Amino acid sequence: MYYDVDFLIKTWFQDYYHNYKLTSEKHIHHFPPAMISESSDKYFLRILIPGLSADEFTLTIEENELTLEGEFPYVAEKYLIKSRVTGKFKRSFSFKHCVDTENILSELRNGMLYIELNKEESEKVVIKTHELDE
Repeated sequence: MYYDVDFLIKTWFQDYYHNYKLTSEKHIHHFPPAMISESSDKYFLRILIPGLSADEFTLTIEENELTLEGEFPYVAEKYLIKSRVTGKFKRSFSFKHCVDTENILSELRNGMLYIELNKEESEKVVIKTHELDE
């Protein structure tokens, strides 16, 4: 049986591209890729956003949720293979501890966004107990 290799490759990559393409209507929930670790007093995030500059994405934090939004621009070129996604993205991260929203450290270096969040100590509630006289 004869198969047109060009047709098979184009069809496969076209299906791959359409299934994983980011659009404004539908976001891939695990994109961009991220790695999160923690110490006793901090959270550390590393988020892969190659090709973007600091003014091409926004980073917001409300309560214990950090949100990264941006867009990988579409470049109208003819490719043999294109495995990089384009379009809008939005990814949120929730934390179990309260975080200090005033002192967030972030750095964009070589396509990796590094974020450091300090954990806040929750206020301790002191409950006083009294013995009842009977």
